[in-house]
Amino acid sequence: MGRACRACAEDLKMASLLGINTDRVIALTFVIGAAMAAVAGVLLGQFYGVINPYIGFMAGMKAFTAAVLGGIGSIPGAMIGGLILGIAEALSSAYLSTEYKDVVSFALLILVLLVMPTGILGRPEVEKV
Repeated sequence: MGRACRACAEDLKMASLLGINTDRVIALTFVIGAAMAAVAGVLLGQFYGVINPYIGFMAGMKAFTAAVLGGIGSIPGAMIGGLILGIAEALSSAYLSTEYKDVVSFALLILVLLVMPTGILGRPEVEKV
C-alpha cells in the first residue's frame, strides 16, 4: 500500500498504467487519514475534558507554520521548521512573557518568508513557458 500511495502521489496516470487501482488507493488513504483524525480528536477531547470545533486550531496553525518555515513539500524541511519553531517558542517563553510565544512564532514565519519565500529547504518553482 505504501508504494502504491507514493506512486499515486507522484503521477496518477503512470500509477494507473502500472496496474495500480488509483481510485482504491485514494479512497483507502482518505479512510486511514479520517480514522487517525478521529482517534486523535477523541484523545484530545479526553485530555482537555472538553470537545469543541476549535480544540486543535492552534496546533494546526503551528504545524502549518512549521511546514511553511521548512518549505512546502519538503519533509526534512518541515522537521527543521518544527525544530526551529520549538526552539524559538522555548526561548521566547524564557525571556519574554509566555503570552508572546505565539506572536514570536508567527513573526518568525513572516521574517523567514520575507527572506526566503520558498522556506528554508524549499525549491524555487521555475515556470515553464
